[in-house]
Amino acid sequence: MGQLLNASVTVTAAADGSARASIGPDSGKGPATWNVATVGVRNENVARRGQTPIPSANIYLDQDDSAGWMSGTYDGSFDTDSALNATLGRGQVLICVWAGAQVGDRLTLSVSGTKEA
Repeated sequence: MGQLLNASVTVTAAADGSARASIGPDSGKGPATWNVATVGVRNENVARRGQTPIPSANIYLDQDDSAGWMSGTYDGSFDTDSALNATLGRGQVLICVWAGAQVGDRLTLSVSGTKEA
């Protein structure tokens, strides 16, 4: 059994309502493998959750195209996928791409699972 993984990254939506965040094992720091069980997305402005415009969010592994797609949601302001089950090695990343957000929305990608040496 590895160490607990609970990591997140927050980005700000651009003028066109898009945002992009990536997260993965740090190069040369900490355990080299992440076993991601759950991924979540949320808008840090609680009052904006569920309010239009509601962004969509898509999760990718290493590349944000159809080959890398792993999961997605119509509610990128607050949702989780508890069946992601992705293993990332050093240098790999999960990427979240939001579309249709309100300019200035602070959007967070969170991952949980375990870290292995």
